[in-house]
Amino acid sequence: MTKSICGMLIAGLNWSAGAATILDIGTLPNMSDSSGYGISRTGRVVGSSGSKAFRTQKNYPLLGAPGEDLHATLVQVLQLSLFASEAFDIHQYNKEPMEIVGQANVGQVNSWPFWYQESDNGVIKYARLLNTTTGGAAVSVKPDTSGSGGPSVVVGHVYVNEMAHAAYWVVVPTQHWLYDYGNIYFPSQESFATDTDRNRTVGYRGSSTNWQAFIIDNLAYGLSVPSNATASAAYGMHPYGSLSRIVGSYVEGGFERPIYWSYTGSGSSTYTILQVPAGFEHARALAVNDYGQIVGSAWHPNGGEAACQWYYTGGPVTVLGGGSWQLRIARKINSYSVGGKVVGWGFHSGVVRGFVYSP
Repeated sequence: MTKSICGMLIAGLNWSAGAATILDIGTLPNMSDSSGYGISRTGRVVGSSGSKAFRTQKNYPLLGAPGEDLHATLVQVLQLSLFASEAFDIHQYNKEPMEIVGQANVGQVNSWPFWYQESDNGVIKYARLLNTTTGGAAVSVKPDTSGSGGPSVVVGHVYVNEMAHAAYWVVVPTQHWLYDYGNIYFPSQESFATDTDRNRTVGYRGSSTNWQAFIIDNLAYGLSVPSNATASAAYGMHPYGSLSRIVGSYVEGGFERPIYWSYTGSGSSTYTILQVPAGFEHARALAVNDYGQIVGSAWHPNGGEAACQWYYTGGPVTVLGGGSWQLRIARKINSYSVGGKVVGWGFHSGVVRGFVYSP
């Protein structure tokens, strides 16, 4: 099959089609664009619209309903004037409280990581700024789902002397505790934590020209990569029994390539190199769900970018899209048991919009 992207004829791609639907998330009032960053099992989406964080109702776009403007809610609950905000991740099971993390800008420069919890009916709300001294961002949240009422775990990064440090927080509505993973494991390097399953945390450390993927599992370990790789980064993970399924990218010969890791513990990991779509030079895997479905993006010399989906065992890559949409980045995918819905952003009839792709 041949498709045309930005004037290029691209042959041999597996393009999504058939019964898939693409939902335009829409925008907050008086905003012209949106981007989707996270999606829960319940179908709630978080992201940003213009300069404001949002959260949708379950399986609906932005409709102007109460609570959708998360930025306004944060201002109310925190009793602060915020310049901008973004929501990066959301977690919710059934009718349990939703938990959301992201960053909030108090001024035009400083961004502070936040954690937010709201009851399913929208009545009870808590919010905490996790670092108001040097700034940073919170990018992944995992509540305690055991039923024991334990604290939530959040990861991201904070800045120490203008250097990014991977961060791990333990959070309850009235208190939080920061574990500076950057200082503990990588004191002389910059580091970013990107995802966690509560017990293990992944990310990357080093420098902008030589990032190295890591996993923290009591100790810090590097993840295995091809022998000629010069850099790597881990962006997403999901537990599978005692294993951790991890996705990211590595650099070889100046080209960024998507990769899947299977981590078995005690620093031991194996990898599977994922395909880059024909006609594209670079690709990156960003998230993986419980079934091993992987999403991310690919880009090519003309500057175009396309949302992609893989499976953890390798095989063909699927470029997502359809109709009047140009899907650019697939950022997260929710559980296979609730449909494996993909959230991200792209262009819909020429306008930047967040999307939910339902296969």
